[in-house]
Amino acid sequence: MMKNTLDSPNFNYLATQDFKSLICYLSYPILIFQKDRIIFCNEAAKHCFNLPRKINVSLTLAQLFDIENSKNIIELNKLSKFLNRDIREGELNLDLFSTISDSTRVKCKLRPVNLMDGNYFMLEVGIKKWETPTSNETHTALNTSIFYASNIPMCIVSSQLTLEKFNNAFLELFDITPPALLDKFFLLNQLSADVKQEILDSFNYLNDPEEKQRYDLEAELITTKNMQIYTKIEVAKFGGNSEWLISIINQTREIELFKKLNRAEQKANQLKTIFVTQMSHEIRTPINAILSFANLIRDELKDKIGPELKTGFEVINRGGDRIIRTINLILDLSEVMTDSYDYIPKEFNIFTDVFSEVFMKYRKYAAEKTIPCNYSRETDVLNVFGDEYMIKQIILNILDNAVKFTTDGEITANLFLNENNKITLEISDSGIGMSEDYLEKIYEPFSQEDEGVNRKYEGNGLGLTLTKSYCEINDVDISIKSNKSVGTTIRLVFNKTISKSIDTCSNNLKVINYGQ
Repeated sequence: MMKNTLDSPNFNYLATQDFKSLICYLSYPILIFQKDRIIFCNEAAKHCFNLPRKINVSLTLAQLFDIENSKNIIELNKLSKFLNRDIREGELNLDLFSTISDSTRVKCKLRPVNLMDGNYFMLEVGIKKWETPTSNETHTALNTSIFYASNIPMCIVSSQLTLEKFNNAFLELFDITPPALLDKFFLLNQLSADVKQEILDSFNYLNDPEEKQRYDLEAELITTKNMQIYTKIEVAKFGGNSEWLISIINQTREIELFKKLNRAEQKANQLKTIFVTQMSHEIRTPINAILSFANLIRDELKDKIGPELKTGFEVINRGGDRIIRTINLILDLSEVMTDSYDYIPKEFNIFTDVFSEVFMKYRKYAAEKTIPCNYSRETDVLNVFGDEYMIKQIILNILDNAVKFTTDGEITANLFLNENNKITLEISDSGIGMSEDYLEKIYEPFSQEDEGVNRKYEGNGLGLTLTKSYCEINDVDISIKSNKSVGTTIRLVFNKTISKSIDTCSNNLKVINYGQ
């Protein structure tokens, strides 16, 4: 249970008895009625309209005012229309003549009050003898009764935005049961830093007597069930300068809109996943068949064909590999973006299970471009914890770029423990490098520094996007240093290093260099 909890009032009690008791002793007339029947009035109203101590349940509003007065007929028609509206909001000002002996003219204000046991209306009457008092205590008592009875989520906060009071609608909005679990700092946790600052700024705005007495802002709230609510917030003074009333309005419509948009987004993601999967299957199946039969034909004719045909078979293989790699990247990235990937973490040897296989594959590609490709290992601590497939793809994507963008010079890889005893893999090349401006957007999907159909290097710009996502999933830190026309160094730090030696054959080994 959280500390600094607030005690919730008994809302059923406040919404009925306390509401009446709070207005009972106000010095100006107030009447509560349902439809056109008066169900309650305070002592000032009884005195104003000469009403008996016990009100007859059949007493109507019309009986309090002179219905033969032509002005009253107009005003009572306005009253009737207001009472018959479906929307229970707003207020109505009336100018009426009462039925007391001197036909006193009264100014009235009518507004709806939603109590727990039904919809009611409250009529505030102001005449010369019973002017609406300016006492802060009187207004605070009336405001408090309306605060607890309202169906609009409301809370009262301090100047530091700590929660002081709240009504039942506020609890229902955030689905908090029991209310004793509500922490003083609850509201601070539901608002973004920008919204919190805007509300705090509004306090200064509202303290200025020349400004409006209400401040409106748009905000996004997070409920206790992690639902986002896009809503309008009203801030107003409540009592003295140390208390502020925050009302959360229009949230029901916004929740439904959010749910609708969320369902549409989920459906779109499902359709996208189905489309990508189906199209990938339709492309990959025939490509695999073409590559398989091309390799069979090449093996059958390897002693009978010349250099040109051998080059042709290599072109077929490279083109097929490129298509399959692109399809795999699109599928993997789609799974990451829709949060539908399978994360299968385990402990494994990063050197023997992953790095050696990938490095030997790309050393072969580098040899075709006559580029030296070497690696060194300076540690016998080689076990990490993570998803083996994802970490393999991380290293594969980095080496693929290193070979692709290097035309002369060399490619090197170094596996070692850093100062924090974490396995670190550093891959460097002397390729074309990247500008400082491009490094800022290097992880964006489909981005390449050399763009357009006439670009010099092939690729789809998805490799490093997926690499970054896989690094985050597996708690791997990735950093890139690059200089244009000089080369690139990418460092991977595996934070989930298993600190034990598994290479019993090389316990005394400090540095091993592996050349071509």
